[in-house]
Amino acid sequence: MKIPEMKPTSSSQIASIGYDEDESKLFIQFTRGGIYAYSNVSEDQFNNLLNSASIGKEFAKEIKGQARHPFVKVEGVAS
Repeated sequence: MKIPEMKPTSSSQIASIGYDEDESKLFIQFTRGGIYAYSNVSEDQFNNLLNSASIGKEFAKEIKGQARHPFVKVEGVAS
C-alpha cells in the first residue's frame, strides 16, 4: 500500500495525516503508534479534517467508527 505525504498535526492523538486522492483513502498516524488507512473518504472530508480547530474531534465525529469508512492497519511501516 502506497503511503501519501503525511502532514504533521498539533493533535494530542494524531501525529500526522495524509490523503491518497486516487484511492479516496485517509491515512492517519496516531501518536501512540500505528498508521491506519480509512476508505471512502472524500477530498473535502480530508480538507475539513486538516483545517478543523480539533482534528481529533473532527475525526471522531466524521470518520471513526463509521461503517462507510472501513479501515486497515498499514503493516510494514515504521511509526
